[in-house]
Amino acid sequence: MTSSTARSAAVLTLVLTLLCAAGGLLYYRAQLFANVNWDRGVFIEDETRLDSSIFNIARDRGLIGSRNGAAGELFLDGPDCEGQILSDDALKPAASAQELRDHRTTLRLLCGSPQGEEIRHEIEAWNAVYDLLAVRDNRYQDDGCQSKRGDLKAHVFVPRDCKPNLWKAERIFADSRVAASWIPGAEPPPDDFSKIADEKSAYAGDWAMLKSAEADPGNKPLYRLHSEKIDVPPNKEVMIDLVGRLRGVRVYGAGLAEPEIAKVRTHTVDPAKPETSDAGIAIGPARVAIYILCGEESAFEARLRRSRAQQEPLTLPAAARRGAKPDQYDDDETGDEEECEAEPAAASRIPISYQIVLKGQTGRGARLQELIVELDAESVQILPAELRRDYSENAPDSRANIRLTRHIRARCPPSFRNMPGACELSWERVPGARRALPPPQFDVVADGAPGTALVDKQSGFITSQAFDEGFGSIIGLGPQDWGSLMFSLAHRSSAPSAAPAAPVELTIDRRLQALTRDVIEARVKGNCGETSKKQRGRRPKNGCRPLGGNQTATLVVLDAEKSPGDIKAISTWPRLPKNLHMWDLEALESDGMGTAGAAWRLVAPDQRPGSTFKAVTAMAAIDAAIHPSIAPALRDKLSPLLKGQLSQTEQKSLLRLSSATWSPGVRKGTKKCVIDANGPLNAIAVPNEQNPQWCAHNFWGQRGVSAYWQAVAPTTCPRASSSGNAPQFGMCEALMVSSNLFFGGVAERLTRSAVHAESDPLALEKMARQLSFNHQPCRDAAGNVISKDGSPLPCGFNLLRSTELHPQKLRASPIRLDLRTYQDAAADLQTVLRTGWGDGADATPLAMASIYASLGRRLLVRPTLRQISRRPDGCPTEPEQNECEPLLSDWNSASPLFESLRMGLHAVSGPSGSARGAFVGADALRLMPDGKPRLFVKTGTATYRAVNDDTGKVATYFTLWLAGWIEGVEGTPINNRLAFACVVTRGTGNDTGGGICAPLVRQFLETLNRKAQK
Repeated sequence: MTSSTARSAAVLTLVLTLLCAAGGLLYYRAQLFANVNWDRGVFIEDETRLDSSIFNIARDRGLIGSRNGAAGELFLDGPDCEGQILSDDALKPAASAQELRDHRTTLRLLCGSPQGEEIRHEIEAWNAVYDLLAVRDNRYQDDGCQSKRGDLKAHVFVPRDCKPNLWKAERIFADSRVAASWIPGAEPPPDDFSKIADEKSAYAGDWAMLKSAEADPGNKPLYRLHSEKIDVPPNKEVMIDLVGRLRGVRVYGAGLAEPEIAKVRTHTVDPAKPETSDAGIAIGPARVAIYILCGEESAFEARLRRSRAQQEPLTLPAAARRGAKPDQYDDDETGDEEECEAEPAAASRIPISYQIVLKGQTGRGARLQELIVELDAESVQILPAELRRDYSENAPDSRANIRLTRHIRARCPPSFRNMPGACELSWERVPGARRALPPPQFDVVADGAPGTALVDKQSGFITSQAFDEGFGSIIGLGPQDWGSLMFSLAHRSSAPSAAPAAPVELTIDRRLQALTRDVIEARVKGNCGETSKKQRGRRPKNGCRPLGGNQTATLVVLDAEKSPGDIKAISTWPRLPKNLHMWDLEALESDGMGTAGAAWRLVAPDQRPGSTFKAVTAMAAIDAAIHPSIAPALRDKLSPLLKGQLSQTEQKSLLRLSSATWSPGVRKGTKKCVIDANGPLNAIAVPNEQNPQWCAHNFWGQRGVSAYWQAVAPTTCPRASSSGNAPQFGMCEALMVSSNLFFGGVAERLTRSAVHAESDPLALEKMARQLSFNHQPCRDAAGNVISKDGSPLPCGFNLLRSTELHPQKLRASPIRLDLRTYQDAAADLQTVLRTGWGDGADATPLAMASIYASLGRRLLVRPTLRQISRRPDGCPTEPEQNECEPLLSDWNSASPLFESLRMGLHAVSGPSGSARGAFVGADALRLMPDGKPRLFVKTGTATYRAVNDDTGKVATYFTLWLAGWIEGVEGTPINNRLAFACVVTRGTGNDTGGGICAPLVRQFLETLNRKAQK
């Protein structure tokens, strides 16, 4: 037995003895003694089942609990080991002898075992996040690990415990300094300091963090942080990240004698103007640049603080109670983080951090500098993002899930702020112990390259090539990447003698994965496809425009024919930088920019599907038109409306169309509209024409709002009647020109006329999930994890389709509507209309690609990331959620109407469609060899509000979409039906999905043809 194994066994034996000393812990005696022999072949990780067991026992014995703070905090109470180890004061006077023994044994576990020490440190870290000071640096900029753990590497990312923190802390008094202690393993909350995480922090080491001491009257404690020696190579930089309020910086050479050190002056940082220029300033022998990052407190946090101070009930505006999106309401209701030029007032409890950059010497004669850095800093007081949210409108039986540290989770009722001790505490993220004999085998391969491993088989770390190809967000970076596929593989249970598990074969085609990545990155660089020498330097005919540095792009490709649902490629931009610390990856994930998989998870406010959702509204209308339970008066008109057989006058009555004008120069109806009976039909008034508080309208172009009736020509839409060329406007034409009024009006009619219970979800949401996947949503309208009776429900659709492997990060978020029920819809007609054209829903690219895969196949398609067993017809041998069934129950009746939908999607890329500019001259993509339709797409442009990175003010942006499918042609490079969805965020000005995403998709399809031919 090795020395490390012997130490592990000794620790386990001690804990077993303590656990089994109490008669009330018989269960753990039986379970843990059964593992004594098993312990001889294990490697005990930091996170073990014993931690969870001890935590839960101590919680049940009343030694761990929670309490509310005066300004919204949630504090944890742990044992006072020095004061309680020999005292039984915490017990009731009538405690039995057995209860007394249990209490004492549990206390010894908490105060005398390594697991108990870890629990106490984490409780301390939880309570420290409200008033903290933390520091780290990236002095070791290499792929090696400077810790004693030989099993760790930093080739792709930096694991915890790889690059140790060497900083020391002292508290400064008037005439002395006293050493201060870091909290072992403590880190700043990633959610609150996500702006620290960027490529400049590559190779960052672990954090060192402390909780500020109590302030003296009128004076906040001041600390001096000492770096030890830092090597700064020529022409390079070393980054120091500080969470706190920087007051002074002192730099001197590492070899300086003590008397000389005393003479070194400290550069005082002015809180009103703390930043330097990018070139930095001279501080001692070094050149140093200082930057500040801070955030705005949320509107809820501000109201919470005012209510606490004034001892008044907390009140919320109606928009917040509905969980409304910020683009619909006042700008001051947003709480987005932003950079700040001056440090906020000391009393503000908002995130604040500094970045201090040591710049290496440049030019001839530049040499390595060996420096000591000292930072004088105060702690920063914050209320973490988890506690800034409003949970008051959640269902009474739901729970708010709050996690401020790595393991401890508090599940609290919505009104926990007024209920002391109401939160249920648990120790989570406990993978257990990993067997060392035999060692785990990590075997993950991609479709099309089964002999090429994506991860190191021994460590489970992703390979550099796989990371560059974009697999990091798909499989995870390694076993430390919680919730990832690699995490699940590392901690799946199996018998010690079991045969090696079969490789996990993904559906991703490495050829398509590389192609989607290259096409997106070519667009970023402004390379919009191969051109001849004559064309170079000219604007491409397809309207291609390069992406901006603050935009994101995603392209998802699904098989929709031979192996329907197989995810063939998922590429996103910007690519995650290499060599970030695990903390940075978690921070980026919380900010919607990390490895969480924004392609399949709802993690950001810019995931509105826009007009690509109109196909869902169209399908819901088709279903209603053939459904016997719909009101006959509507059912009889829906079919003629969808076919284009109703006149403009009839459609005006059915859809409540009006003529309106808006204030000059104001876009998108942000001012009250005025009904004008003499103008063209161009609006739907809310709540009605007599009292128009808001008006829905079509796209607002350079000439203003476009009219409703757009009988444009030429068109490939089927004729509604045989009466020649009489004007018509139905579902096909509405899809072609992307009419908001048509689909908004249809959504209103469906909502008002459907047979339903008040608590039922809307027909549009049912249809969206039926066409994609319909598991429980990951979050409710307020953004909180849904749970029942304190236990979380399954979150999303498992993309691995596995009963053994169910990594949290590979659960796809289903489509989510702002309006949860018909009762909500009855009180918010504006959102009903917006939902009809896609601005009242949230959807991922994978969900939309799945919808269009289902439409293309005319059978329900469910996505999968893992190769699964299939029948000869392509359907899985174990289908999920009505997979492979017809789109609608009465398909024979629905089929003629579906043909109008299908032709409308084809017309989008035609000469009169919203993507016409991108597909000019692309007949090989648009048409089959016999001239029949081949390409079916829908553009989308959704509005949302976000903070402008340059101005710091809230601005209007667009999410730009193209979703659809292309039919395969035997004997051609694309011989299989493929569904796809493209999304680009942060569009501005006149950007549209047809102008940005459509050219990108065309380039992908044309390049796929060329590469396949080679």
